This record gives sequence, C-alpha cells and structure tokens, in this order.
Amino acid sequence: MYICEAILMALIILLGIYVSYTDIKNGIIQNKILLLMSIMGIIINIVYFIILKNEFLAIYFINLIIVSIIAICFYIFHLWVAGDSKLLICINILFPARLYGNDKFSFAPNMKINILLDFCNHPFHDIRFVTIFWKTNVFCVKFNIMFLKN
Repeated sequence: MYICEAILMALIILLGIYVSYTDIKNGIIQNKILLLMSIMGIIINIVYFIILKNEFLAIYFINLIIVSIIAICFYIFHLWVAGDSKLLICINILFPARLYGNDKFSFAPNMKINILLDFCNHPFHDIRFVTIFWKTNVFCVKFNIMFLKN
C-alpha cells in the first residue's frame, strides 16, 4: 500500500518538474505526458484499491468527479488554460486516495498542489511575455510614441 502511494507521489513530483520545465520553456503542457501519467496512475490505483479493499474508492471517485468539473469550469470561464485544467485532472488521478483522509471535509487536497504549481509558473510566464513583447518591438514603438507626444 505504501509503495503504491510512494510511486504515485513520486509521479506527481516528476510530472510537476517536467510540466513546469516544458511550460516555462515552450509555453505548453504536452497532452501525451498527461495521458501517459494518467494511464500509469490508473494502473497503479487499480493495484492500490485491490490492496486497500476499496476502502477509499468512493471518496476517490467523488473527488475525481468534483475536481474534474471544477477544472472544466475553470477552463470554460477562462480562469485557466486547457493545459492547467488537464494537469489538475491528471494530478487528481495520481493523488493517493488514503491521503484524502477520513474526514467528511477532506476535499481535493491535490488542488492545492496544482494551484501552487500554477502560481510558481506565473512569474516565468510574465518574464516570457515581457521578453516576447520586447523582442517584437511593440514595447519600443509604444515607448517612442509616448515620448513623441510629450
């Protein structure tokens, strides 16, 4: 049981590192890595739930459904891009069910991980946006027009 949890958490860490790197470098989260990690998570979770005797199966699927709906709504209302929404669903698939806890109020602790990853990436997106903005000379043109008016 603990081996499955350790593997799932290691996959989340590896996914976070890889996705952060590719998102910063290329500005995109690759669907194939999310699909691969989701498939690996589903296979490990099947073994995990066989060992746990389905004790946490209900809370796992309730969280998966609710977080998936939230992720889709975030995308629909333009709060996140599609890659971040798919990443949230993937992390939810990988998150070990026993770590949700036994409380009635243990809802989606993995959302905190994804939101943290998103906030960690935003400064790099801002820097990348400024460099693209600068390289396209849009900034220089606006800057020159502003000084010409004065």
